[in-house]
Amino acid sequence: YATTRSLFSWKRIKLLMQRLGFEEAEARSIVSELGHSTSNTSSSEAKLESFSRLEMECYAANQLLRETDLYGMRHSLEIRVPFIDLELSKTISRLPEEIRFLPNKQILKKAFPEIPSQIFSRPKTGFTLPWDQWIHSQLKHHFEPIDRSFSGMRLTWFQKMAILSLNHWAKNHNFSLKVG
Repeated sequence: YATTRSLFSWKRIKLLMQRLGFEEAEARSIVSELGHSTSNTSSSEAKLESFSRLEMECYAANQLLRETDLYGMRHSLEIRVPFIDLELSKTISRLPEEIRFLPNKQILKKAFPEIPSQIFSRPKTGFTLPWDQWIHSQLKHHFEPIDRSFSGMRLTWFQKMAILSLNHWAKNHNFSLKVG
């Protein structure tokens, strides 16, 4: 789960930690600790169940809902997410896995037959912010130290943002990182 939703692979975390000034043994210990906290279940059903739980508890709660709320407030919008309801989630979690994990939103289609089928079959659309463009123009002065410290590593814009945030946190907590 962690490698599909995390910003960095375990290998890259170790390399980043070394470049940030951690000793190799310390970096290896922390990466090992992080690795042991992930689920090691063996059956595919247990893995699917574990992945589903982590999606709700981590990705949805800590990223999607937080960002939805943040961007909604920024633009004075009240955003509702009707299918993220505690009672609904509890009810669905009690369904057998062979029903709960049916493909193509079959449960939703049966629960709401009044929703036109074209709604379910249309392709997903997204909205992306031009972070990469901003990092190389208006925000360039914030990211040049990261580019220098991690030259040779192809970092995505969100990985650079994570390093910038970590560096900011470290400075505010009197912890020194080698960025710059």
